[in-house]
Amino acid sequence: MTLPKAEAEPERYRGRPLLIVLESYVLAALGYLSPEQDASLRAIVQRVFGGDDDWMGTVRQRLKLLDSLDESLRGMWALHTVVALDAGIELAPMQFAKMIVDSEFAHLVGPPPS
Repeated sequence: MTLPKAEAEPERYRGRPLLIVLESYVLAALGYLSPEQDASLRAIVQRVFGGDDDWMGTVRQRLKLLDSLDESLRGMWALHTVVALDAGIELAPMQFAKMIVDSEFAHLVGPPPS
């Protein structure tokens, strides 16, 4: 299993700001987004997409994502952490967020910069 880096990768986001929003969404759904990060994302989403304090609801609505997304992400996280542990790997929440966004939301964020 090849994992993405657990730390920030500024080049990863160049020209793809939605990538940050979606990765943060995954982290928030799992309970790994700090209150400061949550407030920052709320402000960004409101500025770009409008909406109210429920920035995650706004993202789901604007990107036409299912209301059950959060529950699905939590289920995938539980499964992926068990698979990783069985392989002797500790999966960090950020690594999982990057993997999920790359596999499930690639059509929204586009290819990585070359």
